[in-house]
Amino acid sequence: MRDVNLKAYRYRDEVLRLYGGVCHKCRFADTRALQLDHVNGGGCQERRRLGTATIYKDALRRAGDGTYQLLCANCNWIKRVEAGEIRLHIRVVEGGAGVELGGPVGLEPT
Repeated sequence: MRDVNLKAYRYRDEVLRLYGGVCHKCRFADTRALQLDHVNGGGCQERRRLGTATIYKDALRRAGDGTYQLLCANCNWIKRVEAGEIRLHIRVVEGGAGVELGGPVGLEPT
């Protein structure tokens, strides 16, 4: 594993401890599913621009100022959809049986 990845994992462990180790919304505590969330959105673009380790370092520096929070993967996904950061495609199921939600637009299921 590259040194950069090892640094990011070390910073992540520190972030999880500092931010309470549970999802801010539902209190889920399995660290495998906890994610650092940018409260006001824009995290994907920032991570691409700065890198994961830098984001974790920033989260350590900004702890308590409301910029970041921990969310489980489910709550983070729901927040992104509700905020319009992710667009789901919806199609009417044949025979008028209802609607079916799919994944993000542009991604096909495997």
